[in-house]
Amino acid sequence: MQVDSRNLVHNKKSAVSNQQPNASDNPPIPPLEKGGEGGFERGVKDGLIDTHCHLEMDEFNSDREEVIKRAKDVGIEAIITIGSDLEGNIGGLELSEKYDFIYSAVGIHPHDAKDFTEDIYNQLKAWANPPPPPFSKGGWGGFE
Repeated sequence: MQVDSRNLVHNKKSAVSNQQPNASDNPPIPPLEKGGEGGFERGVKDGLIDTHCHLEMDEFNSDREEVIKRAKDVGIEAIITIGSDLEGNIGGLELSEKYDFIYSAVGIHPHDAKDFTEDIYNQLKAWANPPPPPFSKGGWGGFE
């Protein structure tokens, strides 16, 4: 069975107007079909991005590689893992170095703000603003 998730939303009443939205106002979404490199396609390949996860956390120690492989296999093209403390930021950065489709957002969760120091702030700034890659012959846009 193929499901158009947008139509599921249209079957709910609007929280603002308390009126039933009109599903015909939106164009139909083509059904998902298995295809391409193990992902799903809608004619032109639509990529999915997991915009918030914590793959560096201990809960993933036993099956982290399998979780990442499953995400890639179903068409997730990019993953953003979110650091919430110093250790988590380091773990996220390590994952982003290991996998070209995993990105790391660095920061401190409010629950860990009590441990926040000037040194941690400077480390976060350094991670968030890495130096540009060096210029080399034929490198960046062909500039030398």
